[in-house]
Amino acid sequence: MCQKNNELNINIVDVTDNNLTEILKLKVGKSQADFIETVSQCMDEVYIHSYDINWHPVGIYNNKILIGFAMYGINIENHVWLDRFMIDEKFQGHGYGKIALGLLINAIQNEFGNNLICLSVNKKNNVAINLYQNFGFKFIDELDGNDPIMVYNFTSTKKHQDFMS
Repeated sequence: MCQKNNELNINIVDVTDNNLTEILKLKVGKSQADFIETVSQCMDEVYIHSYDINWHPVGIYNNKILIGFAMYGINIENHVWLDRFMIDEKFQGHGYGKIALGLLINAIQNEFGNNLICLSVNKKNNVAINLYQNFGFKFIDELDGNDPIMVYNFTSTKKHQDFMS
């Protein structure tokens, strides 16, 4: 799978043996470390929880340079989760996350055709919360552990393509 935004050349590419070592080196800033697991922990989950969710880990690239990581999948209840999404600390603040999130939403819709995408977010992660809300994700009255859950509804949310330009 390869989703691409032609203007900035942002690509979403499957994690494979060819790019895994590079992807494992991605990290967020120290102030964000409590907001998301390491990529290594995420990749462990791909295999540990494969019995109840079919994870799809992807690398996020700009002009063939790895800038981020995401992981999404569908669970046994047929709910699609965008469970991990991060831009490496060296590439934050350039708008890559906004473009990549739009591409991920497109990829999820193309792959699963669902009406909803679920994610959980650390309540202290204001940057991520603002990004998700700008795309139309809304808080619901549920928690994933200690983190509030947000939902994107394809049928009632303003088209996300508007945010990709």
